[in-house]
Amino acid sequence: MTIRVLLFLPFVAAREATLPVCDSSADLNDLDDLDWLSLVAQTTGDEELIYDLAWSPDGRRIATGSSALLRLYALDEEAGALVLLDTVANEEARFNSVQWLPSGGHLLAPSGSAIRLYEVDNDELVEVARAETDATELQRSAVAPEESRVVTCDTEGRLLLHALDLDPPTLTLLDTLEAHSRCTRVAMSGDGAWVLSAGHDGGVTLTSTAEDALVLSDRIQAPEESGEAIFASTTSTQPPSWGYAGTFGELNELWELEIDPDSGTLRSLAVHSEHASGLSAMEISHDGDFLLTGDHDHRLHLYARDAAGRLTHLVSQPFDGTGVHSARWSPDDRLVARTASNLDRLQVFAVGPVPPP
Repeated sequence: MTIRVLLFLPFVAAREATLPVCDSSADLNDLDDLDWLSLVAQTTGDEELIYDLAWSPDGRRIATGSSALLRLYALDEEAGALVLLDTVANEEARFNSVQWLPSGGHLLAPSGSAIRLYEVDNDELVEVARAETDATELQRSAVAPEESRVVTCDTEGRLLLHALDLDPPTLTLLDTLEAHSRCTRVAMSGDGAWVLSAGHDGGVTLTSTAEDALVLSDRIQAPEESGEAIFASTTSTQPPSWGYAGTFGELNELWELEIDPDSGTLRSLAVHSEHASGLSAMEISHDGDFLLTGDHDHRLHLYARDAAGRLTHLVSQPFDGTGVHSARWSPDDRLVARTASNLDRLQVFAVGPVPPP
């Protein structure tokens, strides 16, 4: 079994669902045939393989990272179009990760061995800082909500913690930690005190960032070879209480994880088996009520979350393309953007109606 996806979340209080809901269960004869996502806009499909995407905090723009290009698009919902605004090329390395800083004026986009910071100035991408590392290739990154620190992971299995300053823009290495045989996904908690990571060795690790040092706190192990992991961030300042992990192999499981920040421990509470192939994308809605997942069976799945963080599978929907590379909620949770393995295009969908929890 391969760890493919993980998610790191704080406790979220109960609230009314914000997505449109079907009128009655009589409308739901076959949940796998319910079109709960409808196409709003898409690119032409002649892009390179897209590895990651990120919405701007205002929901007007989307950045994508591909095998050679970092692209910036504007979403015109009324015209049903994604308008290309700017492109940055790097022929030597791919852009595996794209993170939009919460303040909205900067993008973080590791590529090759360098962490690159771009200012979004009049819809143009301008590189303003770069931190070279000794990594062969950086995989994923996460930014603390207060924008003071950045964590990345590399193909050697390390976590790298950098201090981030925007005035003037600088990235300074604080610490590194050998966490996996090959680390491919990383997450930072809403309070910035914890890092959750996963890798090909089957481990999901919880790491403290106290005093700007990376200290391994706990680890849970998959029974077979592990793989990639992906994180959906939160802007909450609460200590983390819940996480979710996904596997990639024969079982293709979605795990519910309990996180105790006081003792620094992880515990697996429940396992879901609705995916026919490995999980490759995951993100919580911004209101905390829903979990979106994508798999290599070209499906997007939707789960409802209760006040205790427990999951109920609601619906899935198939799409063109062999596998989902990235799937992200818009800031207002009305839209979902996704990329697929062999489709090589960015697509935006409107959400709803969805089945009731």
